[in-house]
Amino acid sequence: MNTPKNEQLVVDGNSFYEIDLQCVQKKQSQKHIRRNEHQEQNRQPQSADALPASLRYATQKRQRD
Repeated sequence: MNTPKNEQLVVDGNSFYEIDLQCVQKKQSQKHIRRNEHQEQNRQPQSADALPASLRYATQKRQRD
């Protein structure tokens, strides 16, 4: 059986599958883009309300002093 270069043949027991490598590559690049977007969102500065209570207290205490 010859498969085109953009497909991969996978044999699993009595079953076999043809995987479209272009589709897999597209999905991986989309996943990579979403992961980068998520990381960028997490890097944005947070407000003081988003800090844990112990850090909020320390920040407020410093501002009072």
